[in-house]
Amino acid sequence: MRKRDAYRGTPRKNPAGTAFLPEVLLTSVLLLTCELAFPLSPAQAGEELSVKGFLSIDQRFLVEQTDTPIVDFYHNLQIEMRATPGSKVNALASFDLRYYDYPEGTNTIESLQTIDTPTPLDISLWEGYVDIYGFLSKNLDLRLGKQRISWGTADKLNPTDNLNPDDFSDPLDFGKKIPSTAFMGTYYFGDWQVIGIWLPAIRPVLFPSSGFDPIALYGADISTEDIQLQLQNMNNDYPKYTLPNSMGAVKVKGYLLNTDISVSFFHGYDDIPQPASISLSGEAPYEALSADVTMAFPGVNVVGLDLAGELFTVGFWAEGAVFVPENTMMARITSEDPIIQNFLPNFIPEGEIETLKDEPYFKYTLGADYTFKSGVYLNGQFIHGFFTEAGEENLGNYLVARAEKGFFHDKLLVTLGGGFASARLMNWDRLQDTLAYFAFPDIQYVGIDNLEVDLGYFFIEGEPGTLFGGMTDIDQIFLKFKVSF
Repeated sequence: MRKRDAYRGTPRKNPAGTAFLPEVLLTSVLLLTCELAFPLSPAQAGEELSVKGFLSIDQRFLVEQTDTPIVDFYHNLQIEMRATPGSKVNALASFDLRYYDYPEGTNTIESLQTIDTPTPLDISLWEGYVDIYGFLSKNLDLRLGKQRISWGTADKLNPTDNLNPDDFSDPLDFGKKIPSTAFMGTYYFGDWQVIGIWLPAIRPVLFPSSGFDPIALYGADISTEDIQLQLQNMNNDYPKYTLPNSMGAVKVKGYLLNTDISVSFFHGYDDIPQPASISLSGEAPYEALSADVTMAFPGVNVVGLDLAGELFTVGFWAEGAVFVPENTMMARITSEDPIIQNFLPNFIPEGEIETLKDEPYFKYTLGADYTFKSGVYLNGQFIHGFFTEAGEENLGNYLVARAEKGFFHDKLLVTLGGGFASARLMNWDRLQDTLAYFAFPDIQYVGIDNLEVDLGYFFIEGEPGTLFGGMTDIDQIFLKFKVSF
C-alpha cells in the first residue's frame, strides 16, 4: 500500500488505475460531442463559441516536521466552452482536471520502464447545461443540466446554500461546492424573481482524498484514556434513486428598501451523512479498536432568509436558515467479537447513540465590510453553525475577519486574516474546552495580466475533539500560481 500523505487517513483512490481509461474516453467523447455540436470556424470562434479557463499550480509544505513535508495536493486545469447557437439558446460545458505531484504504482522496476506509469489524475465534467430564454413566456428562463446553483449573500459560508454538495477535497478551502444535475426555472416580474428547482437525486459531499474520520466529526467518539477508536472502513447507505426521493427548492428574491432580499425553501437530503451503524473490532489487549461505519443521509427541510445592502457606505449581510430534520437518527454500535460486545454496555448502555435529533435548529451568518480612505479593506463575519454541523447541540460559533491592503498600485495585495471558534461563547469553562483559533496571512502578486501568485500560511490550533482541533497537524505554507486564459 502506498504511504499516506501528510493529511493522513485512508489511501486516495487511484483514478489512473482501472478507472483512468474510462474517464479519459468519456472526456474525449464529451469534447468530440461539443466539437460536432458547435464546430469551430473563423466566424463562429468570435461570435458563437468562446473558450476560457485557468491553470492553477498549487504547492504546499507542512510546517510540522514529518516524513512528507511536501503535501501531495492536486493542481487544477479547468476549461470552459460556451456556445450561443441562437438568440434564445445558450450552452456551457466545462471540464475539470486535477493532477497530483506524486506518481503511483512505481514500486517495481518494470513500472519505471514504461511512460504510462499510473499518474494520479482526476477528470470530470464540471458543468454542462443549456439555457433557454423566454420559454413559453418572455418572462420564463430555463437552465437544464449539471450546474452550480449559488444561494445566499454571506461570504462563502452560506446556510441557505444547500442545493449543491460541499467540496471538502481541500480542507482549507471552506465553502467550495460541486455542481450537480438540476432543472431550474426562473420567472421574472419587475424587480422580483421566482425560482423553482428540481434535483433528480442527491449528490454527496466530496471528502478529502486522504480520508475523513466521521467518528470525530459527528461526536460518535467512544474513545477513553485506555481505548482509542480508529476508522477502518466507511460505507454509505444512499437513498434509493426514485422520484419520491428526489429533491426540490423554491426561492423568491428581489429588491426592497435598497436591500437585496430573498426567501427560500429546500426539501431534500443533507449531503453530509451521519453515522447509522458502527461495528467494532480489535485484538487483545484491546488498547485500540477499529470501526467500520455505515453512513446515512438525513432528510431535511430548510427555510431560509437572506439580505444584503449598504448603510452609510458600510456593506452588510445577514443570512439564516431553519433546518428541520425529518426523523431522529441513531447509530447502532455492535461487535462480532464477544469480548468487545460484552464491555460495550459499560460505555453505551443503550447499545446506540443519537447522532441527530428530529428537532429544528437554526444556522445564521452576520457580516459587514468597509473600505477605508487609506485603501484598507476590512471584512468580518460571525457564523453560528459550520457547514459540517447538524443539530442544535452540535452547532459552534465562529468569528472570522480579514484585512486587505494593496501596494504598488495594487499590484501587491497583502491580507491578514484569522479568527476563533467555540461551541459556547457565554460559558467560560465550555469555551475553553471547545476553543480553536486560526490565522491565514497571504501575499498576492497580480502585476502581470492574467497571472496570480499567492504565498501564504495557514495556522490552526484547537482543543482535542473539536473540528479544528483535529486539523492542528496540517499547518502549512502554500505557494500558488494561477494563469487565466
